[in-house]
Amino acid sequence: MAEPVIRNLPLPEVGVEDVLRAEGNDGQHPPRQSIVDLYEDVLAESTTLVEPRAIWTEVEVEGAGRNELRLKGGLRLTSRLLVKCAGSAEKLLIFVMTIGAKIDEQISLYQQSGNISRAYVLDSVGSTFIALGSSMALSGMEKKYLELGLKTSIPLGPGHSYWKRLEDQQVLFRIAQPERIGLSLNDSNLMLPRKSVSMVMGVGNDLPEHNGQKHCDFCTLRGNCPMNKVVSGAKMG
Repeated sequence: MAEPVIRNLPLPEVGVEDVLRAEGNDGQHPPRQSIVDLYEDVLAESTTLVEPRAIWTEVEVEGAGRNELRLKGGLRLTSRLLVKCAGSAEKLLIFVMTIGAKIDEQISLYQQSGNISRAYVLDSVGSTFIALGSSMALSGMEKKYLELGLKTSIPLGPGHSYWKRLEDQQVLFRIAQPERIGLSLNDSNLMLPRKSVSMVMGVGNDLPEHNGQKHCDFCTLRGNCPMNKVVSGAKMG
């Protein structure tokens, strides 16, 4: 396994429309100016709290079964969709990103003080930042592999409906070592800080074409997921 790479990432551009989209607002009912002012104020505050960092590495793929991908070192990841998308990959990119713990801490402070509306908006802002930031970072990696003449599979992550086994997070942590950027797993194998994401992506010469599909297309929520609408809306904008 390669030595993990650690990077501080740039803040993605996030506007009030992005945050509203993350909350399920389709834009057909414009918010009152007082709501817009609140969101703009929270967005301004969030720039002092959000600290995007990522760690990633590659691991060799040694083979695939029906429901598992076998990796170098005797490690296994269990997802039928992962096998379908990356079973023929030569290596697997493990990518973990967080926007840090400060935003979680501030949300808790607002909740404790009874400022529920501001806590709610800040939580939505954090979700928007991690969704757009990770999408931007992974898209950049796909382009770099393409420049090297390598194909990539759809990025996939544990915890979604297509990959329910959260215990696989332990495998990703063992390979990528995200503890080095402040992440940990709780007893339920959920990542802390909460605004974090882990994804894997197959890399190689002989991978199936995904024709613009993304992992959201395989989730049971599909087009009804607000985060999907956030990323799609940003790409269209």
